[in-house]
Amino acid sequence: MLRENPWLGIGAASPSRIKAKRVSASLQHDFFWACNTEGRYTFLLHLKADAGDWGPTPELRGITVGYFRDERQFQLVLNDAADWEMFHVLCLDLMQATDQSATPRALMDAIMARLVRWQRLLSRGPRRILDEQSIRGLIGELLFIRDELFPRFRARAIDFWQGPDRLPQDFVVGGYLFEIKTHLVGDSPKVSISSPSQLWGGTAPLYLVVIPLARCGRHASGVVTLPELIDQLAKDLTGKPQLEIFEARLGDFGYFPYPEYLDETYCPGPSSSFEVRDGFPRIDLGAIPDGAEDVRYSIRLDVCEQFRAQPDWKQVQGRIQ
Repeated sequence: MLRENPWLGIGAASPSRIKAKRVSASLQHDFFWACNTEGRYTFLLHLKADAGDWGPTPELRGITVGYFRDERQFQLVLNDAADWEMFHVLCLDLMQATDQSATPRALMDAIMARLVRWQRLLSRGPRRILDEQSIRGLIGELLFIRDELFPRFRARAIDFWQGPDRLPQDFVVGGYLFEIKTHLVGDSPKVSISSPSQLWGGTAPLYLVVIPLARCGRHASGVVTLPELIDQLAKDLTGKPQLEIFEARLGDFGYFPYPEYLDETYCPGPSSSFEVRDGFPRIDLGAIPDGAEDVRYSIRLDVCEQFRAQPDWKQVQGRIQ
């Protein structure tokens, strides 16, 4: 997806007046692409009435935030033009988040709340777009949260998510371990194990959950994209302390809401769950000789059929109550 830089051609402002062009006359609020007196890319909001006083504004990495009550003006200034794509995504998100704000105060409330979320996203610095395998892996873990954990545990589901911390298994729920893998429909029917420790849980019950993902069109029934899945879960977590944890862990994954992720569309199929126990096709940790490192391998799904099993969710829930 090619993005057009909306600041190109605006030029630097004069010492007494900023140069700007309105984003769109069809928008409810007066947003502008602008350049300040130093030629820095600026996102400007002109409020139609006084929005009242504000405390300290969120501090954003690489961006200067300004609220000028007397001028009824709010602005973001990008420090480095090389980061314009990230800045553009942020601006688009703010406009979308404030579309339903009916008053200047409600508008500023929505902006400040959104900027707090962006503060967490930007705290780790610039991000590159995840590769396709990483995208599918993250989608798989989020689908497990949405379809298995959230209906049973609501917001607490996020507390069980271990994947971004690079621990051996993706989820630890009441002493049960879950490793989530996705399989691209049409590829060889196998899953990759990035470390032997992923399928070793000591005495704890361990399940390998495989979610098939088929490439599909944008308007296919049941289609998912990474940003929409994240937005859905974030909405469900609104007002809960787990929302901040959720966003922090997405940041640990290296996720940043670039619009390119909307081009990666998948239709998930029914998941398969396998109990990892004696006889399961895995590499024994004790069989790895000293000095052998970074061991990776693949497992054929057809040989896992005899281990197909569902965890006893009532027992799982009983362990954490």
